[in-house]
Amino acid sequence: VEFIDLWSSELGGPAYGQNGTYSTFMYAREAERLIERHAEASSKDNERPLFLYLAWQAMHGPLEAPVEYELPLPNDPREARAKMNAMAAVLDEGIRNVTNALKRTGLYDNALIVVSSDNGGWIQLDHGGNNYPLRGGKVTDYEGGVRTAAFLTGGFLTRKAPHKVGTRSTLLVHIVDWYSTLIGLSAREDNQPHALHVPHSDTDGKRANGIPSIDSQDFWGSLIGKASTVTAVREEIPLSFCNIEAECDWPGGVGDAALISWPYKIINGTQAGLGVWQGNQFPNASERIPMPGNDAGCPLGCLFNIRDDPTEHHDIKEVYPDIFNTLLKRLNEVGKQVYQTNYSGGDDSCISVEAARERDKGFLAPRCSSGTVTYIQQTPRGRGLEPLNVTVEIGA
Repeated sequence: VEFIDLWSSELGGPAYGQNGTYSTFMYAREAERLIERHAEASSKDNERPLFLYLAWQAMHGPLEAPVEYELPLPNDPREARAKMNAMAAVLDEGIRNVTNALKRTGLYDNALIVVSSDNGGWIQLDHGGNNYPLRGGKVTDYEGGVRTAAFLTGGFLTRKAPHKVGTRSTLLVHIVDWYSTLIGLSAREDNQPHALHVPHSDTDGKRANGIPSIDSQDFWGSLIGKASTVTAVREEIPLSFCNIEAECDWPGGVGDAALISWPYKIINGTQAGLGVWQGNQFPNASERIPMPGNDAGCPLGCLFNIRDDPTEHHDIKEVYPDIFNTLLKRLNEVGKQVYQTNYSGGDDSCISVEAARERDKGFLAPRCSSGTVTYIQQTPRGRGLEPLNVTVEIGA
């Protein structure tokens, strides 16, 4: 059963009436609306904080962009690079519009803007990604799949750390570290105790309710410090531990695992057979890389020094067997802490998938609840957002 996965917090239900709208434009407009509403509320209620998370769909498959943004490129038979460049242009425009909204409403001077990728690009011809000179790409633990770009900007950065504007950081951080960093930053700005409270953990690193302790680290002080080393925040980053309980993205799978313990990195598994290197210009061949790929990977484990060999050309496991064995032991210790969410959430009353699809006109919406809830169904009437409210009782 197929669904349209788009929800509107403004409507409190499926985002009807948006079919045919390019999502980057949609998200930018919604962000502008929220910024303007926040600025108006803040003017009446002193300074209210705002956290806005924009998970842009652009720079992700399927490769689609308005044709007016596409420019043809040489050696691009599937037009993948042209489409990828077009998506980047639209994304750039969306970020510009959001930034202008912050400036227009007077919020920019106290805004910290973080733009970050979450993984490397797909390396197939028809996906448009290029991670040169790094090895591998998305769904692999090689540097091409996990070492990504990010940047910070905004009036807050200029005011608090002018010496860092235009510089580059080499800190070893994990994307989860933004959690503690942003919470700690907001707490310090409000002269409040650190808002991130981690409950006491038992001996196996889990809280009393079975949920693992938080791994996130606050790296703001190291980021804006006058001088900091690569390992100022952390020396270790667990990258993956794929098992039956916590499957990894296809075409990777059970057995793939990796850990960085600076400057070394241990990788295990076939890594989807995608541990290849691309050229400076890609595509530079006419044949499509198969899925899974043909690279043997590291079925018996590999060891790399990613400080001296960031492109991971040289497996040094046989040269440093003690280091390999130490990291392998640590990798398996980390793997014991892998946690998979209980998706049921305690909900004990559900309607069928088919009934949910019929009720919500093909849109993905909650179909399970705990006890009795009232769901306000927004029924579409053409492209205009004219909802017809229907109260549906779910549960006994």
